[in-house]
Formats: sequence, structure tokens, C-alpha cells
Amino acid sequence: MRLSSILLAAGVLTLFASGNALPTVTVAESTEVSNMAAVDTGLSTVRLNNGDGKRFLREEVNDDDEERLSGANMFKAEKIEQAIGDASYAKTLFRRWKRNGVDSDGAFKKLREMHKLETDDKVYKLYLNYLAWLEKHHPLGQDLGMKNMFDEAKISKAAKDPTYANNLFGRWKRNNFDMIKVRDQFKAMRITSENPLYNVYTRYAAWLRIHHPKEGTKKLTSYEFLFDRTRIDRTLVDETFANNLFAKWKASGFDSDGVFKKFQDMGVKYDDDLYKVYKNYYAWLEKYHPLPPL
Repeated sequence: MRLSSILLAAGVLTLFASGNALPTVTVAESTEVSNMAAVDTGLSTVRLNNGDGKRFLREEVNDDDEERLSGANMFKAEKIEQAIGDASYAKTLFRRWKRNGVDSDGAFKKLREMHKLETDDKVYKLYLNYLAWLEKHHPLGQDLGMKNMFDEAKISKAAKDPTYANNLFGRWKRNNFDMIKVRDQFKAMRITSENPLYNVYTRYAAWLRIHHPKEGTKKLTSYEFLFDRTRIDRTLVDETFANNLFAKWKASGFDSDGVFKKFQDMGVKYDDDLYKVYKNYYAWLEKYHPLPPL
């Protein structure tokens, strides 16, 4: 019994000695630890109790970080305006679009919905520059999606919708389909000159001459540009553009008969859209430049 008491007392003394052997914490160190705990507690409180914690964090990020967090922000009006006027910034923006998975179709849709691509030539030019940038830095193989690009339903839609046609033409160009290759594709699909869909091929040929002329190719004259097919088609979907183009025709001395003769050379006999433009021009002349009564 006495031995047990002695052992117990020895154990207590050992523990007490160990406690005294602990390093002494200075006042400064104690204050630092206390402050760290307070900061950590504050963060925990924000994370746990602040319902807007995520929004608070996002307010602290810069524009570049924001673009990584939100694809929509990459199409802000000020960014598009800056890209239009600054080629260097445009390339930076293009890289961000690509990095965030925005392909040519996605860019077309965003620019169409948010920045009036159909009516703003500068925005449309920016879109074409993005296509060219993709073609140079991220080229697609010719066989990739070829069947999808030349799906008859898409070609039919392009025949009816000029804006969609321009989008499809951009994809063909990106995949290195020149006039010859597209013509061969149409032949393989048995779309010949007697087929109304063949008009899509002729429009593509005109589109290439304007937007991607070959080196050494004669540029369109101002007269030829007046009757560029892509511009004529645009009058069907853009009333403001139609009024401007019709005014240029009138100022260049083309009355209704002159335009119809020009359209005859372009195949108006088999082209309902072309005939519709002619009728629209005739109505425009009657409204704004009526002939004097007999």
C-alpha cells in the first residue's frame, strides 16, 4: 500500500515537472495567435453566415477572371467595340472565345443576338475576322463534319435565309472548301444547275470573291458591288439596308427596267428571291420616286 502511494506521488511530480518544461509564450506571440484566430473566425463567419459570399468574391476579380467565370461577359458591348477598333485586342478576345469553347457558330449566334450582326457591317467584319483567325490557328480537317456541313436540309435553309447562308459559307471556307470543292460536293449530291438549290453554290462563289478574293484576282468594281448577291439577299431581311441599296441603285441611274435587266442576267426567271427583291424595288420607286401622271 505504501509502495503504491509512493509511485502515485512520483507520477504527479513527473507530470508537474513536464508542465514546467513547456516553452514560455511571450505576450507578443500570444497577441499574434489571438489575432490570427480572430481573422480565421471572421472568415468562417462570412463563409457560414453571408448568403452573398460568392457574389462578394466575384466583385473582387478583374475582367480577365470574370471572363473565365462567365462566357456571356466576353460579348459585352464595350469589348466588341474595342475589338472592332483594335486588331491586337481583337486577337486577345478571339483567344478567350476559343478558350471558353465559343466556335464560329457560337460567335455568330452571340453577335447576332447581342450586337445586330445582320445590320452592322463592322460587327459582321469582326465575325469574319474570327473565322479567319480560327482557320489560321485552329484549322479543322476537311473530313471533319463534312457530311453535316453539306446536309441537304442546311443547304435548303441557306437558300431561304441569307443570314444563315453567310454562316454556312463561313464554315465551308474554314474547312478549306473552295468553289471547285463545293461544286464537286453539289455534283455528288446530284444538285445540278436545274435544281433551285444550285443557287446556293453561285452565291457562295460570289461570297468568296468579295470576302476572300484570290491574290491577283480583279476586285469588284463599284458597279459590280451594287449588284453583289449577298447584298441583294440582305435586302430581304433588313429594311434599312434595302432602302440604302435601293437609293444607290436609283442614284446610279437604274430604274425598274434597268434592275430587271440586270436580274435577268442573274437568273431571275428561276429565282423567286431575286424576283421578290425586284418587286420590292419597284414598290420603293413608286413610293419615293413616283412618275409624273400622263
